[in-house]
Amino acid sequence: MPLELAAALKVAPLAETRKLERELKRKKNPRLALFLLKQRRQ
Repeated sequence: MPLELAAALKVAPLAETRKLERELKRKKNPRLALFLLKQRRQ
């Protein structure tokens, strides 16, 4: 089964990227993490 990109977000500094990554991983719910990522894009 091939992987599919569900959402993407451009984040400037690496520290901000790592912080966002940790926040989304803490959710432990992929659907909620995708929802929050999409909200940040708007």
